[in-house]
Amino acid sequence: MRRRNLKYDGRPQFQAGLSLIEIMVALVIGLILTAGIIQLFVGSKQTYRFQEALSRVQENGRFAIEALNRDLRMAGNMGCAVNLQRENPAGAGLLAPGFFRVRLNNPNDYEWSFETGLQGYQWNGASWTPALPASLAAALNESDILTLRGVERLPTTVTSHPAGAFPGSEALGVPASNGFSQFDVVVVSDCTSAAVFQISNSDPDTSGSLAHLTGVGSPGNSNTALGREFLGADVTRISTRSYFIGTGAGGGPALFQRVNQDAAQELVEGIERMRFSYGVDTNGDRMADPHALGNAYWTGAQVDAANRWNSVVSVQMRLLARSVENGVTDGPQAISFDGAVFNSGVGADTRLRQVFTTTVGLRNRLP
Repeated sequence: MRRRNLKYDGRPQFQAGLSLIEIMVALVIGLILTAGIIQLFVGSKQTYRFQEALSRVQENGRFAIEALNRDLRMAGNMGCAVNLQRENPAGAGLLAPGFFRVRLNNPNDYEWSFETGLQGYQWNGASWTPALPASLAAALNESDILTLRGVERLPTTVTSHPAGAFPGSEALGVPASNGFSQFDVVVVSDCTSAAVFQISNSDPDTSGSLAHLTGVGSPGNSNTALGREFLGADVTRISTRSYFIGTGAGGGPALFQRVNQDAAQELVEGIERMRFSYGVDTNGDRMADPHALGNAYWTGAQVDAANRWNSVVSVQMRLLARSVENGVTDGPQAISFDGAVFNSGVGADTRLRQVFTTTVGLRNRLP
């Protein structure tokens, strides 16, 4: 048998490959790093979701407040004439100074009750005070409703108003490119009296003529007699706008606006509750006075019981906005709203919520 001589050449010998222990250590380190990266990603994603939800809640809340603010300031504005009484029923003769005439069909419908510039509807847990018009039946319970009536924009001057068979029965002449459309409901006012009618002709913007014939449009005009010639008067659109909380397109609560007889439109999603209190002038100084029970701002039911809607000089509004997505907060977020704790106990969710509060004065009724 031949023997093989193994000689040591003095050079160090190196191990080839990895041992099982080294592989296991590497795997553990890799798992730890991976877990850390995943945790960082999850945390960053949750932070992003929270910040996005917060931004959206604040944006929606501010938009809702601003929309209400804009219309609240103009509530009760009938043009340059102030403190007019409604002629009821509307006649066909001369219109006396200090009065306004509603020339529309069904003039006592809530959409055309322009003698009340502002009116609230309060949910008392079982019913509405005052009774809710059928056209607002889509409103959800637990929130208030606010109806505002007044002009919408800057007026246009009447340049001609010929005499007719009845006082004020002819079409009003105004400059062309006036922005009016057929079926617009408008008010014409000469600072001593006013008349509300619906434009009946199809081309008021180009023709510069505002006709108010009967038998055209809805509600339509009951008579052509506006009561006087309004040469030099101001004419502008007037509307009734109601704000309420309804079920939005996404299935959650949303702020809606209904204008005149049009279908209600969703303005902004995520507005969950809406409450109003009212500053009421009881002594004619155009300043808010406390209720007999001592509260500085009156509830809607208190204003209605005292028949003081036309004495409201300011409105305090409180909105509760929520995130559209659930799972934004780590756990249910209890929040105080309108004197009660909201979103606590059984059924509480993990949406983000924020309360918005502001007070608005009615320009037409302040000193």
